[in-house]
Amino acid sequence: MLHISPHAPIVQSALNNVVVHSSLKNDSSLARTLDVTKQALSKWRVSGLIPAHRALQMELLTAGKVSWKDLCPDIVEDFNRKEPVYAINR
Repeated sequence: MLHISPHAPIVQSALNNVVVHSSLKNDSSLARTLDVTKQALSKWRVSGLIPAHRALQMELLTAGKVSWKDLCPDIVEDFNRKEPVYAINR
């Protein structure tokens, strides 16, 4: 069963922006550029979950116009939920 993130609409919009800002024609072109299958890209769209290293590739592809944070809002949310860890000076 495929887990669908509550952030899926945000991720879908961010993926649309990647296509626009990278001057690619469509998802097929984006998949080829990232060296992934069209099915993998489709799964990211539906689930709203993108591997972090792929999100970083897309940020570089768009020259920072689409941030990895827009593509992986689940990671940002998880990080913001955690308690801060403070270093102890020894």
